[in-house]
Amino acid sequence: LEPFADLASRAAKAASRHAELVGQWTTEPREVGRLVELWKFIDFHHRAAARARIARQSVWKKFLQQGQPMITGTESLVLLPFPEWTFSPPAHSAFYELRDHRLHPGTTGQWIEIWARGMGVRQKYSKLVGLWQSDIGELNRMITLWSYSSLQQRHDARRAANKDPRWQETVAKLAPLMQRMEAT
Repeated sequence: LEPFADLASRAAKAASRHAELVGQWTTEPREVGRLVELWKFIDFHHRAAARARIARQSVWKKFLQQGQPMITGTESLVLLPFPEWTFSPPAHSAFYELRDHRLHPGTTGQWIEIWARGMGVRQKYSKLVGLWQSDIGELNRMITLWSYSSLQQRHDARRAANKDPRWQETVAKLAPLMQRMEAT
């Protein structure tokens, strides 16, 4: 993964002249060998123009040529942020958890309402960095990003939150609305 991550970092640095790279990280412990990038675009016109300029860069072409043999799969989602949950990365964090909540069709509004009510309790245990809804790609997905100082702090925070009766009540209401949930 290290040679690929190095290539991707150089390509992302060059691409960041055209779009804002808000996060790039590798995943573990569940899924080792996955690189995640989170890009911010002003609108769809900006996204299309930035991608066209990036595709012409020699560093991007080199990344594709050298990196492609190392890629086993890709996924691209266009995510829309929720204004109530402004993206706010911490100055320093050693560990992030990306949670992908796959909802049953037609339950997004209900999920958001329940989830928002439970956040006052949940954020006592760890910091929410952002909340997004899928708009292009697989739909009915809510993506949350959490910040921790370490994997141990994540473990401790989740354990404490799961013991909180108010968070247990929220989870009990959210669970039937989801098909599945993944954390990386």
